[in-house]
Order: sequence, then structure tokens, then C-alpha cells
Amino acid sequence: EENRELQKQIVDLKSENARAKFDTFLSKSQDINGGKLFISKIEQMDNDSIKAGVEFLSSKLGESIIILVSPRMVLVKVSDNFVKAGVNAGKLVGEIAKASGANGGGRPNFAQGGIKDFSKVDDVLVKIETDIKG
Repeated sequence: EENRELQKQIVDLKSENARAKFDTFLSKSQDINGGKLFISKIEQMDNDSIKAGVEFLSSKLGESIIILVSPRMVLVKVSDNFVKAGVNAGKLVGEIAKASGANGGGRPNFAQGGIKDFSKVDDVLVKIETDIKG
């Protein structure tokens, strides 16, 4: 019983740390035509925290394109207005995952994929950022 309480505290702490981290992330978003663009690499955060973070950022940023890449996975969330404008989360995930030697895909508004070689994602992220900003 005591052990379970400790586990719960650890989980709460992790999510609090994650939330604090994502709070500071908000300032890193860029204004683009139609809303916000957020691209970030994240080290040392578990997949659940990253997924929660995407939802958190999405709720705070509103109309947005959010791209998060960890050493193990990539997540992209695209709000409807950007989907209508031709931005496709599945394609973006595919591009990033492929650059790292893995694969992935999904729906136009939300997608995730694997990352094999984290060191190889920098160039593709710069390219995507440039493409989106037009």
C-alpha cells in the first residue's frame, strides 16, 4: 500500500515536471499565418508525458501546428484550419521518422511515429519549419 502511494507521488511529480516544462515551452511557439507553430526536440521524457504535452500545448496555443520529437518518437498535431490549408500531420511524421531511419504516419490532424536515430532529425525539422513558414 505504501509502495503504491509512493508510485503515485512519483507519477504526479513526473506529470508536474512535464507540465512545468510544457509551460515554459509555450514561449517558444512562433507566430505563423493562421496561428502558431511549435517545433521542439525533447530529451528524457516518457511517451505518455509527451502525448499529454501535445494536448496541453494544443489547448493553450489554439490554431496550431505542434511537432514534438523525442529520442524514441515523433508526435504531430495539426488544428483543423491548417489541415484545410493543406498541412498533413501524417505526412510530417512520415518525413521526420524516415529521416531518422524509422517510419510512422496517421491522420491529417494527428499522427505519431518512431525515431531510430535522434541525431538525424535536426535537418528535417529545419526544412519543415522553413516549408511551413513559406
